[in-house]
Amino acid sequence: MENQGLGTFLLRFSESNPGLFGIAYVSDDHDEKIKHCLVRAEEIGSNKSLAEFLRDKEQFQYILSMSPEEHRVKVTRLEKNIALGNYYAKKKTAPKQGKGYIVL
Repeated sequence: MENQGLGTFLLRFSESNPGLFGIAYVSDDHDEKIKHCLVRAEEIGSNKSLAEFLRDKEQFQYILSMSPEEHRVKVTRLEKNIALGNYYAKKKTAPKQGKGYIVL
């Protein structure tokens, strides 16, 4: 990851904390260029998806996507909103008032 640009991150399942996600990312800290953080269970769930958690963190800008190819793994760096945009919650709009229904 060290050869990746500032704000590039990799998401993975945590091995030491099963059920949680770990994130490694390139920071602007000269002493510790690669930082690691754990997404706590209370930070995501019914009120906020993992994608929305990542969207709201400025230090995460580009996600590394890995896909297997013949005899190697292809690594692609994608802007997070392009990679995760379909997973963000859609804004809720008031339903149209149909025949026989009232909007509460």
